[in-house]
Amino acid sequence: MIDLKWIKWVAAVALMVALYGAGFMQAKSNYEKQQGEATIALLQQKETQREQMQTGLDFSGAAWRKALQANSADAKRIRDGLNDAGIRLSVALADNTVCTVTGGNRPVTNGRAELSTDTSEFLIGQAKRADDQVKALQGVVKQLKGEPNGIRSN
Repeated sequence: MIDLKWIKWVAAVALMVALYGAGFMQAKSNYEKQQGEATIALLQQKETQREQMQTGLDFSGAAWRKALQANSADAKRIRDGLNDAGIRLSVALADNTVCTVTGGNRPVTNGRAELSTDTSEFLIGQAKRADDQVKALQGVVKQLKGEPNGIRSN
């Protein structure tokens, strides 16, 4: 016959294993719940940061579009200012033959030809646009790096 003492001992060990397993499962469940909550909080924080960054980038984009729209007026204003100051934009000519032909059959002593009003405005506009684009891109890079004053407006 099986001794009652052995049955009690086996039952006690089985109860201890069951309690340990239940405690382990509870601890694992609590850990997974904490990790899930931490992950959700981190994702919510990242989403908030992304929204803030996107707002800053949207502002930078709007400032860039505004600067682009004002570009032609700025180019005309700059060209008029240069003309008022007596400064004319010109290009170097290739050789003396071209100088003679473009100089109205009179010698052009400095070897340069003055640009037309439209060409001057176009070149000034392109330079202004490139400058605005560089400033806007620098602002975006600062915004993405999280540096202060990442947003620039003219």
